[in-house]
Amino acid sequence: MATHTPVRPERRSSPAAKSSALKSILRSVSTTLARRKREEDEDEEEAQPQSPTKRRKTVVFDMKSNTVQSIASQSPGEVRQKTEDIKQIVLKALKDHTAGDQEGYDTLKGIFRDEQRKKASPNSSQAEADVEPSDLIYYVNALKACAPHINRSCAGLVQEVLGIPWLGRADNFVTSYIDFLANLVTAQSIYLSNVLGMLVETFRYFKPSQWQAGDFPEVNCDIMRQRLHRALGQVLQLFPAARRVVLSLINKEFPFSDEPKPVHMAFVQNLLRLREYAPDMGPEIMELITDRLVKIDVQIQVDLDEADDEVAAGVIHQLNSTQSEEPEEEDDLSDVDSVASDESDDRLELSGKILKAAQHIQKMDSIMDTLFQLYEPIFANPDSDQARDIFENMLTEFVNIILPTYSSRHTQFLIFHFSQLSEDLTDRFAGVLLDIAFGNQNSMITRQNAAAYLASFAARGKKVPTESVRTICTVLIKHIDAYRHRHGKNARPDLRRFTPYYALFQGLLYIFCFRWRDLIIESPATVDPDDPASFLGRGAELEWLEELRPILHNNIWSEFKPLRVCHPTIVQEFAKLAGHLGFMYIHDKIELDRRIYLSSFVSSSVEALRETASHNPYDESWLQLTPYFPFDPYQLPESHHWVDEDYVPYTPFPGLDDDEGSEVDDTLDMDETFGETTFGETSYLEEDTETDEGSGRH
Repeated sequence: MATHTPVRPERRSSPAAKSSALKSILRSVSTTLARRKREEDEDEEEAQPQSPTKRRKTVVFDMKSNTVQSIASQSPGEVRQKTEDIKQIVLKALKDHTAGDQEGYDTLKGIFRDEQRKKASPNSSQAEADVEPSDLIYYVNALKACAPHINRSCAGLVQEVLGIPWLGRADNFVTSYIDFLANLVTAQSIYLSNVLGMLVETFRYFKPSQWQAGDFPEVNCDIMRQRLHRALGQVLQLFPAARRVVLSLINKEFPFSDEPKPVHMAFVQNLLRLREYAPDMGPEIMELITDRLVKIDVQIQVDLDEADDEVAAGVIHQLNSTQSEEPEEEDDLSDVDSVASDESDDRLELSGKILKAAQHIQKMDSIMDTLFQLYEPIFANPDSDQARDIFENMLTEFVNIILPTYSSRHTQFLIFHFSQLSEDLTDRFAGVLLDIAFGNQNSMITRQNAAAYLASFAARGKKVPTESVRTICTVLIKHIDAYRHRHGKNARPDLRRFTPYYALFQGLLYIFCFRWRDLIIESPATVDPDDPASFLGRGAELEWLEELRPILHNNIWSEFKPLRVCHPTIVQEFAKLAGHLGFMYIHDKIELDRRIYLSSFVSSSVEALRETASHNPYDESWLQLTPYFPFDPYQLPESHHWVDEDYVPYTPFPGLDDDEGSEVDDTLDMDETFGETTFGETSYLEEDTETDEGSGRH
């Protein structure tokens, strides 16, 4: 691993000198031990008859804890003497190193370098020091005792010690190693970042070969992580200020979006474990996870936008069908590779971008599922103080990270799901969106996004109560009308100039298409709320939300021409519903507004820009608002079950004239059109024509 503390150049002795020093150290230890052994053997012979059998080393395997315990053949006295002898040797090597003599120090480094070499090349016979694996603990204990002498000039030794595979060894070694780390950072704080860096890098481990050591019994992932976090927790307890260093390191070490799913999952699971014993770091940890999750989310959209629709749909469909068979921890994404290998010859041209998109989908899906599982028990009581605190953190992540990101498609469903678990949480989320959408201090893009989220939440949230839907619509219509009065003198159909107005108006139409039943205050007793057809012919008897009809009428016939600027799909769907319900008849107005050339209201400089970009001069779609509603269908194969019961699918009104909407695309009913054959909805596999020019998204 990379060393975080500058390493001073160390004077290295010649190979011959090093060999001599190594033999000297080992000879010193063995000579002393041999002498004491002879003396103790002589005492034993006088006290008792000679044993007919030779004393042997015994090893006991504890299969339950997956550890090995060694019962040394040496007596406690011999162990103590060996510990003291090696401690003195290590202390002398460190002192000599400070004085300029490198022999013992180089040998000491070689002992730990051999451990790294054994891990990298288990069959290699090359070794700098002949030390039994079971004896390495003596050197760790010696370094623990000599920590005050491991000064800045010993950075090379520290690097070697931090590089050994320690997580897969016996329990007693792990305990000694963790104590060494604690003593080291306590005595020499200059190595704090080195120790923390080594521990955080280990967050990426997900397969045993990454932490196993020599011939020690295999240690499973759970035990490995327990040991890892025991070490990190001990360091953080000694140095509370080290939390800032850890936050910086996890931000730096977080896997890139193109790294394999197992690496991402291992890192995220370790972050969540860290959050348990360092709760004050929890909000920043979750913000980091959310930020990286949004980046993957956006990358999926980019990959699919550049893909052939049919190929992308085929790959994603196969991923969906093989999801349940995917192994939990694999070094590579074999399931994704199998998708490519299973394709027929005419599919061999499958681009790398599509495979990468499939990998991103898997990562996104698994991380989302993990986060849903994390929050679910907390929100079992959604009105508890803990749930409210967590929800406020989720709101912060949403406002700072998700809301400004236009292409996010799934990350926002965490707050979509949990905000519907109580009316207070629903009102809190809607209130934040209203404040942002109406806040003049916010950018046009931010206000437009907030309006889209608000409309999508009110329309699609199955558990959003009727009163909340009505309140949201009442606030929207009053704000829209107030805007009309303020800017009426200069009104014209200009998306760039009046972006907030059109965003709110389109959002209101969208809510109407999904929740028109909730906007009816009173209806005849003969009407069945579950049977839309029973509302036909009852228009005069339906009492609608106060001021909804007159305010919509006044704005539709205003100089803002919202039916011309809002997206045709939503306008047409609203017109059909409103007409059949007897709410409003606007088809003639739509036809009249179609004769308006929006480009005639655009400045010449903008029009020139469009012409130089080789755009069709008769295509004015770029002057219309895009149908962006961020809670459109969620179709990630593994995690979608979390939101299935929270979601209002679009149900076409029975009896509508099919010919009337023959030219309308599938933006609203994309759930049913694409839900069974592709990963997501239309917006995933259709080309996104939006651009970001000026203050509005066109």
